[in-house]
Amino acid sequence: MSLETSTVHKNLDTDVKIFGLDAQDLLFILLVSMVLNFLFSGLPFTEFIVFGIPGILSMGLYFGKKGKPKGYLFDLFRFYLTPGHYSAAEKVTIRSSFYAKRSSK
Repeated sequence: MSLETSTVHKNLDTDVKIFGLDAQDLLFILLVSMVLNFLFSGLPFTEFIVFGIPGILSMGLYFGKKGKPKGYLFDLFRFYLTPGHYSAAEKVTIRSSFYAKRSSK
């Protein structure tokens, strides 16, 4: 009885990039372009606004996100838009248990 083997492709874990951008970033740029087209469709410089600003944004994302992980843009937005304290340490429960014992007396 022989062992059946199959080939495994080595590039299964690579990120999907379109024009050097992640798919999420490209969707964000297209969303910005769509909103700008909706808001500024009647102005004389509509073409510059609709194509220029997302083009500048795409170049900024392309060069600004070099070496950053996938989903960096949305994590950055979430970090600045949600209130709270962020810490890499585990939650300390010593202080809360101390105050709980003290208040129960």
